[in-house]
Amino acid sequence: MAVTIAESSSPADWIFESDSPWTRLVTFGPGGFGAYARLRFLPDPEFHGQMIRDAAPSDYRHRGEQEGRLMAELCAVLADATSTPERCYFAVWSGYHGVTQCISGTRTFRVPNRQYQLYSGSVADAQSWADAPATGPTIFLNPPAMVWPADHAWFIACDTDSHWAGIGADVPVIARLVERADLDIMNASPWDTQPMYR
Repeated sequence: MAVTIAESSSPADWIFESDSPWTRLVTFGPGGFGAYARLRFLPDPEFHGQMIRDAAPSDYRHRGEQEGRLMAELCAVLADATSTPERCYFAVWSGYHGVTQCISGTRTFRVPNRQYQLYSGSVADAQSWADAPATGPTIFLNPPAMVWPADHAWFIACDTDSHWAGIGADVPVIARLVERADLDIMNASPWDTQPMYR
């Protein structure tokens, strides 16, 4: 299977109809999950107001590629935590350079302060964001802003302003993620203020 334009925007209805505040929606997704966590792309800031350029390694200039790879690894781990691994949705933020014009006919949806293009594929197709070279389609140059399977078993949100991705899932799923040594995942509460770089 491959990532394709979603047939309609209806799979995203549960997102923009959510009563979660928009800042929580774009960082952790719709409410209702048993537990939440954060996948960190970088360590958290050491002090309030720290600039990301002062903390990130020099190769973080290619952050889209790195974040896409880590998101793909996370999706691979979550593949067995859904009954619908062959039906997954990927929302790409329209604010990335060139994304709005990249593919005509793309289905879009909005939440406050954000607009997304909606694509579909399998959970395994998240690997597209790790494999795409810099000359590939624009949608693969930055990680998807939201990923979820059709059965809503879990949700990943990766907002453009964050150095981490929020994850919502059942308690045992989050517990297994946090125990992993190969990904930097920690428990989190979407109701708490999260660390941010400037």
